[in-house]
Amino acid sequence: MRSLLLLFAWPATLAWQAHATPQSRRPLLPLRSTALLRPAEELQNQPPLLPLGVLMLVPVAWGTFGVAVKAVAKVGAPPPELAFSVMQYVVASSALGLLSSVTVPPAASEKATRAATAAAGFELGSYLFFGALLQLFGLGMTTATRGAFIVQLTTIIVPLMDAAIKGTAPSRLLLGACVLAFGGVTAFVKSVPVAVMGTSMMGDGLIALAALLYSLHVVRLSHHAPRIPPVALARAKELTRLCLGMFTLLGGIAFVAPQRRALVLFVRSFSAAPAEAFTALVIVTWVGLVTTAFPTWGQSFGQRSIDAGTASVIYTAQPLWSAVFGFALLGERLNGQSLAGAAAIFTAVALVAWDRVRNTHRNG
Repeated sequence: MRSLLLLFAWPATLAWQAHATPQSRRPLLPLRSTALLRPAEELQNQPPLLPLGVLMLVPVAWGTFGVAVKAVAKVGAPPPELAFSVMQYVVASSALGLLSSVTVPPAASEKATRAATAAAGFELGSYLFFGALLQLFGLGMTTATRGAFIVQLTTIIVPLMDAAIKGTAPSRLLLGACVLAFGGVTAFVKSVPVAVMGTSMMGDGLIALAALLYSLHVVRLSHHAPRIPPVALARAKELTRLCLGMFTLLGGIAFVAPQRRALVLFVRSFSAAPAEAFTALVIVTWVGLVTTAFPTWGQSFGQRSIDAGTASVIYTAQPLWSAVFGFALLGERLNGQSLAGAAAIFTAVALVAWDRVRNTHRNG
């Protein structure tokens, strides 16, 4: 229980540490002290490895999503997919709203208009929401293994898209890390035999479109993140996803009978099986805080100073962490090919980190 509480608390602790002053890190109370959190302008003086460290924790947080989904599926009457999405966005939006309320307003030089923040949040949140929706429907037409492989095309799409937009060529080291990471993902995913039967070109195409939307999010985030404070941007993105999720849920209830029936059963479980309903709420809270709110803030914070190509390589560690948590909590095992792919992913991330340190020393 103690380890679970510590794991549950680390995203909020890291977010607080990223903004806190040295004085405020000693006493956590009083919460409303003006010295509690540093202005956003002081983030420019943060050690350059802090954004890198935050981004490296993002795929770790994402890696717990699969375990959480499998856990909630074992509940007697789990919430339907559309309701589950809305509930996690409610938790994420509330958490980011709370974080926003306790942070010191950014300096005048860093303030963005509400319209600019809302526009950026709507753009980025839409990429994430519709990407997840396409991936959800695509997985219904193909296998999870093929889906995981296809969505990792972002490893190649992001640096190429970023270079095309900027009109520059990525560094050789970054290209090498991209190829190595993509090869690691390929070996890692293909280590599990894939049955061709039951798959379809439609499902693969939908997931490929999802990868394109996820890549657009990473690239465009590098454009918006330096201009907008990370908490404000993350909150705008989550509000967009929540609103889109509500519209989708209403449509699902009105026109999709399985979603409607599953939602009725979930609501009834609060009286018929309150323990299972409470377990589902705990899992939804975890997903909302750890796999949604923290990565949304972490990406906005980290990509203020880290380019999209570097970030995309770091994000390829997600399937590796999914396997780690699957092994630790679900007993899933890795074979030799999986371990080789995992080693390639770790090597690619290490190359990105080394390149970051090298460039920091050169510029310093």
